[in-house]
Amino acid sequence: MRIAEHRRFDRVEVRVVRIVNPATLQVARLHNPRETFTLRLIGVGGDVPADPQSIEQVKHQIAEQTLLLVAGHTSAPDESACWAWAYLPDGRLLNEWVVAEGLSPASDDPPHDLQWWMGRLERRARSTERGIWRQKTGP
Repeated sequence: MRIAEHRRFDRVEVRVVRIVNPATLQVARLHNPRETFTLRLIGVGGDVPADPQSIEQVKHQIAEQTLLLVAGHTSAPDESACWAWAYLPDGRLLNEWVVAEGLSPASDDPPHDLQWWMGRLERRARSTERGIWRQKTGP
């Protein structure tokens, strides 16, 4: 089933094929692994450069795991990409973890119900200098 065959979906299980940046993943459906699509994490800003250290942290967190995408919707004009909340097998929300670890800023695009919470997680990551908010020292 192609992502373009439905504009909204309730639940889809996927495997990560490639990490573009902490907010953008290339994924494949479990039931059709040859068909891949781009996943944007709702509430996570994707306009930061792909920091190799951040990508490694995300890779370590999701290695060999199935993600459950919930309440997703397509975003690209050709519907080859989607926005979704992504849950790890242990029930943690990947979107929340990425922002809380300071791997990417919070985003309100597209608008969502947890904007205040994601903003709070970003402020906490900034104040504790986590991830991309860490102070650079030396040359």
